[in-house]
Amino acid sequence: MAKKLVDLPFDLTGCKVNNLEWPKGGLCLILGGSTAARQNVEGSRVTFERVSNLEPVHTFLMASLKYVPAKQGRMAEYRYGSKPIRLPARLTQLSAGRPARISYADKVFTKYYGAPRATSSEHVFHLALAAPRFRDRPAFPIVCRSVAFIANEGNAVDHLATSVASPLPLDTLEPLARKFAEAILKDDAELANSLLTPAAQKRLARSGLKKWLPRGWKDAIRELGSPEAAIAATLKHLTVEPPLEDDIEGVSVRDLAPDLPFESVRGQLMVFPGDPEWDIDEMFSLHFVEVNGEPRIGFVS
Repeated sequence: MAKKLVDLPFDLTGCKVNNLEWPKGGLCLILGGSTAARQNVEGSRVTFERVSNLEPVHTFLMASLKYVPAKQGRMAEYRYGSKPIRLPARLTQLSAGRPARISYADKVFTKYYGAPRATSSEHVFHLALAAPRFRDRPAFPIVCRSVAFIANEGNAVDHLATSVASPLPLDTLEPLARKFAEAILKDDAELANSLLTPAAQKRLARSGLKKWLPRGWKDAIRELGSPEAAIAATLKHLTVEPPLEDDIEGVSVRDLAPDLPFESVRGQLMVFPGDPEWDIDEMFSLHFVEVNGEPRIGFVS
């Protein structure tokens, strides 16, 4: 049997969900009425923060997703339509689950989005409401980094969170980013690997160094006369900068590098073969972690 909602003061089953809000990267349930134990929760909020399967959760609660098989020369397709859940609706389940035992219990969702996964540092909650789309199916899983309960008086009663390491200084990471760019340009696998975690070394061995060369690299060599001249010019104008907040990658890292929990990332830098204002594509983004107290590149994207 699933245990009760972790670290919240009481079972919320029986109250109403009056509305949904979608703060950046999360889901907020706005509650009403009383629980089955007659606890007044009118105006209280439960917020799931940094939800890693946010798109499937949003689709399930706010839309419809159907698979239409191929027929009479027409290709098979997925059809998505807006269909927000009708609220208010009674909360019939909100319980913590085990990360190893989660499923959408829906072939269409699983095929379209892939099976839900949670790292050991993520929390899984199962949500169900007395609404038609929850009929004849298990509760829907929400995978998140943290969850907060704000009582109707406006006080934060409980907050279950995964700790996030503080970022490493930019002046520590930028030289590593420049060295890695130099290794890519010079096709120096030994130098590149010295900057990477073991798992990242394996990923680089599969992809190869040439994957990360700047776009139009062969043209640059042709125009400048030699690989050495192209390398020197690129390194001279190389730009390294942190991403804007909206560009910070989380879910893609989790999907492509399950060995790298997002909360372990200590910094992210974007590398451009020139000034970004020249409207050029970035070479790559680097995600940094610490290994035995030393900064290393944990993921290249």
